[in-house]
Amino acid sequence: MLGNALSDPRLGDAKANEHLTEYLDQEIADLRGRLAQDSATAVSRGLNIGLAMGSVAGLVLLVLPLLGASTCSASSA
Repeated sequence: MLGNALSDPRLGDAKANEHLTEYLDQEIADLRGRLAQDSATAVSRGLNIGLAMGSVAGLVLLVLPLLGASTCSASSA
């Protein structure tokens, strides 16, 4: 539908509306800004998830020797 509207021959004769052009340029700039912000947010969330998983893995690695030591001392007693 948009293709039909843009291929209308009457558009070739029309002069561009300056206010509409400025408005559309501003909207495009706003969209680019939102996309950049969304990208930064996604990276930040990815880093947060990675750090959380790393801390869980570190905690597991710290607890495993304690569990192994407690089972060894229980079996030797």
